[in-house]
Amino acid sequence: VFVVGLMLAAAANSQTNNQREALILNVLGVSQFKKGEYAEALSSLNRAIELYPTAPAFHSNLGHVYRELEDLARSEIAFRKSNEIQPDNAITLNQLGVVLMEANV
Repeated sequence: VFVVGLMLAAAANSQTNNQREALILNVLGVSQFKKGEYAEALSSLNRAIELYPTAPAFHSNLGHVYRELEDLARSEIAFRKSNEIQPDNAITLNQLGVVLMEANV
């Protein structure tokens, strides 16, 4: 599940230019992912994380892209990072569980 609408709403209230740019890059990355442009999505989401590393949704979105690419190790890392930033997020924990099941961990 991608948090596109929430990120757009948050963009209007963000404090810094870096955060605003990161929010836009996150939305772009989600859009690229939905169009099957995985390399572009990875680039956009990784840049968003560089600019705003404490946004849990960015890491979660990155986890979705890696899962689609069947890079389960990186997907797990991304979902774990999201959970580290925002503990007890049921959606993130569910996605992490799915990745671990797929990886037979």
